[in-house]
Amino acid sequence: MQLSVEVQRQNGTNVFVCRGSLVQGQSSDYLLELITRSTRRDIILDLAEVVELDGVGLQALQLSSTFLAGFGRQLLLRRACSEFLERLSRLRLVRPFPPHAEIFAFAATAKATSRS
Repeated sequence: MQLSVEVQRQNGTNVFVCRGSLVQGQSSDYLLELITRSTRRDIILDLAEVVELDGVGLQALQLSSTFLAGFGRQLLLRRACSEFLERLSRLRLVRPFPPHAEIFAFAATAKATSRS
């Protein structure tokens, strides 16, 4: 399943509602391009409908976060499934979070690996 992204504007912030697979190839390239050309301060990625995330998808998130941090902006994750959050946490790609939190800050200084 390919990745589709619907951009919504909520309270002055772009929310990218992602559906499908964030994997190596066009989907990870597409998301990286969307994020890096956005002009809003912070970006929220809604991952509730992402069904697959591989190592290259993780790297796309990390690169996007690093890019935004260079401009004083943040990449925030919303409604990510627990499996994705566990993988991101193990790789130190998200900051520590309380179990009931809904939005997580991406750790821009972490280094992504290609492990999936």
